[in-house]
Amino acid sequence: MTETDVRRIMTKEPTPLSAAAMTRAAPATAAAAKSLSLTLARLRRAGRDGNGPTLSEMTSAFADRALPFAILVFGLFGTVPSPGLPTGAIFGSLIVLLAARLLIGRKTVHLPRFVRNRRVPRRALEAVLRRSVPVLRRVERRTRPRLTVLTSKPLVIVTALLLIAMGAVLALPIPFGNSLPGTAIVALSLGLLTRDGLGMIAGYVLCAGSAAYVAALAWGAGGLAAMMA
Repeated sequence: MTETDVRRIMTKEPTPLSAAAMTRAAPATAAAAKSLSLTLARLRRAGRDGNGPTLSEMTSAFADRALPFAILVFGLFGTVPSPGLPTGAIFGSLIVLLAARLLIGRKTVHLPRFVRNRRVPRRALEAVLRRSVPVLRRVERRTRPRLTVLTSKPLVIVTALLLIAMGAVLALPIPFGNSLPGTAIVALSLGLLTRDGLGMIAGYVLCAGSAAYVAALAWGAGGLAAMMA
């Protein structure tokens, strides 16, 4: 043991972090800063005087995020029933608008002026966050860049078209019709955000299931109408 080591022990001098340890700590800090679930939980602080936030305040809470994150959040809100608030119609329509911006290559969130001041009830906000944040936290631990060809620019156009279609389905007053398109929207937007091709594949499957459900309802309604004619 050298004289320097003895002096360090006697004075309880903390051992400095090695360069390798600092390198390992940096990605963890960056990952925490980029956590999707933490950004979503930040919405709890939006709003004032106990009221829920306006749509403009919601988008300001994640202004530093990419456009797919806004689509993900609105997809989550569209799947949670809220008495007195047509969440499917409101958020489905907004998803159509935002996905159209994604289609033409825009990266920023822009809401029409006539909906910016529309307020989301605090009860609906808490219901969405209570259900979504723990699930999103578990999911994002398992996501990583893979099969990134599915998130490349040519296929982003296909994804944007699917998001437009699912947003339109979400906006329709279809019985029990919010869950499948809403989950498909969340999977596709999450896949884009994390560049995870498996998330994209899950979104494609859910889109197909949603389309099949709508087609089955349309076929059943057509058959019922023919029987009553």
